[in-house]
Amino acid sequence: MKKFELLFYISVCVGIFINNSSYAIISGMFENVTGFWSLIALGIAGMLCIVIADAIACLAYKYPSAPGIRTYLKKAFPNRVSLFFVYLYIFFLLIAGAVESSVFGNIYRLIFPGADPVFIFSSMIFLIVVVNLYGLRLSRSVQFVTTVVMCFIILFLGIYGVANGPAGRSADFMDISNGLIYLQHLPAAVGIGFFLFVGFEWVTPLGFSKSSYEVKIPASMPIAIIIGTLVYGIFIIGASFTLPRTQIVNTNVYQLELAKQITFMDGRWIIVLLSSLCVISTFNAGIMGGARLLYALGRENKLPKVLTRISLRNGNPYVAIITLGVLVEALTIPVYYTGSELVFAVAASSLMCFIYIMLMISSMRILKGNIQSSGFTGYFSDSTKKVVIFLLAGVGMATLFSLPGKERYVLGLLCGLSALALGMCVYYGREKASVTGSIQDPVL
Repeated sequence: MKKFELLFYISVCVGIFINNSSYAIISGMFENVTGFWSLIALGIAGMLCIVIADAIACLAYKYPSAPGIRTYLKKAFPNRVSLFFVYLYIFFLLIAGAVESSVFGNIYRLIFPGADPVFIFSSMIFLIVVVNLYGLRLSRSVQFVTTVVMCFIILFLGIYGVANGPAGRSADFMDISNGLIYLQHLPAAVGIGFFLFVGFEWVTPLGFSKSSYEVKIPASMPIAIIIGTLVYGIFIIGASFTLPRTQIVNTNVYQLELAKQITFMDGRWIIVLLSSLCVISTFNAGIMGGARLLYALGRENKLPKVLTRISLRNGNPYVAIITLGVLVEALTIPVYYTGSELVFAVAASSLMCFIYIMLMISSMRILKGNIQSSGFTGYFSDSTKKVVIFLLAGVGMATLFSLPGKERYVLGLLCGLSALALGMCVYYGREKASVTGSIQDPVL
């Protein structure tokens, strides 16, 4: 696996942000603008994320440690401020897993009406937990293979749509008339498109060794964002060449309609395979990174100490892995039965805007006056980062009001999560002795 180390890191980043929820997000972009302008919005969102990734890469290079985001924020902010955003980040991990699992269950229900969605997504969560309990080597291999196959399927759908779309549809895509009207809606499309890339930083706790943070992990994030931009872009073109814009906006599973255009295959099975790979890739990457974050917080006595228990057979933090699986399952069930996937997704996405802002501020604070003659110090100036911070703040606030009629639910959820994180800060924010030597670090 060592020879494929960089490819593994890229697969983690890509596997996180290409998921079943992405198609709903793309549909939201089409609701604001046409296919051509969706591509423009996608490119702008990708560039914003590359600047964020550059700031996080600087932090990863300077502090190559498993806790990742906890270390970065702790070095730049007071302990309780750092903990507050770390707890919010954990909530984001749980919500992302729950929303992805719920959407996965909905896709199965639409394709196979007789299937039990709860059994389907519960079985998938159980399978991924078992894979991670078995050993890190297997979970790395699963991550790499599922991400590669998933990307090829999406690219195939997009390319086939471009090559075989109905006559005249390409002209609709290329029509850039009424540009001034769509320019007014472009910021909203950029804000929605930004969330197509959220989660790329989950790779930072997964370095094989300290040397991994010198080149490979800093390089993996922007490379993954570029790959994601290409994959999403080709899919957007293929969808708009094949389906009317209204169908993309109004159809629950428009990717199924796109797959049905493939005359020599059963479109249902393509989407079943793609959806399964998406949930495996996303949740598997979240387990790998999230379990190590829980373990690290347990070592600091910022979460229950039981999370520090590891397997003597393979060194995995098995209690943290099982805990993540149980919490995601417990959250998925109410999300699925209430149909509140978008409410949770929007609240979590807004959280990530402000977490990214804190990480960028951390990067500027830590690196200020500490620029060395050698080592990775980033490619973007503080001025550029400040512009991106300003844009992220606007996107984060606008996102809270992006679901007409449901704004109070989004705000209520965000306030509830913030109150819970604040309560945890009060309880765990007291300085306590960390767990030491007797417990070995998990395998990295």
